[in-house]
Amino acid sequence: MKKNIFLFLLIVLGTSAYSQKILLHGNDLDRIEKACNLIKIHDPIIYESMVIHSIIQSYGHYTGNKFTSTNMVEDNNYWILIGRGTLSKRSINRLAGTIFHESLHMLLELQRSRSGPIRKFSDLSENERKQEEIFVYNRTRELLVRLNTSDWEIKEYDKWASAYY
Repeated sequence: MKKNIFLFLLIVLGTSAYSQKILLHGNDLDRIEKACNLIKIHDPIIYESMVIHSIIQSYGHYTGNKFTSTNMVEDNNYWILIGRGTLSKRSINRLAGTIFHESLHMLLELQRSRSGPIRKFSDLSENERKQEEIFVYNRTRELLVRLNTSDWEIKEYDKWASAYY
């Protein structure tokens, strides 16, 4: 009897501990799943260490910028908030880049919290934030190139990244 209960708990808790949550419906859900699969294929380490553990949902930035995406680490929940414009007006490859970008930020935050006092991105010095953004933009650009993302989307991404160089 104890073995059956243990097996049941292992199956239920094991699958829920590693399940990704996508809080979207319809076409957006399909696009997010495809983007996550691209990350799984092209960077399985980032996929396994962060993407699969994240809660993904659409996001409307308070400034009205439809392409702004962000992340939050809150109560052991990892949130990737994707700008509505990115969901509806960018390719699956570009969407994968956004998920990857935000995942890298969360991984770096987790690394900082494990190596000392918990330090969120906003707690970093201006120079440290700049260096992290450059690192994340460069790694994301590498993924976009591996995915054969369109030239115009890579150029747009480079334009956004240029603010940090």
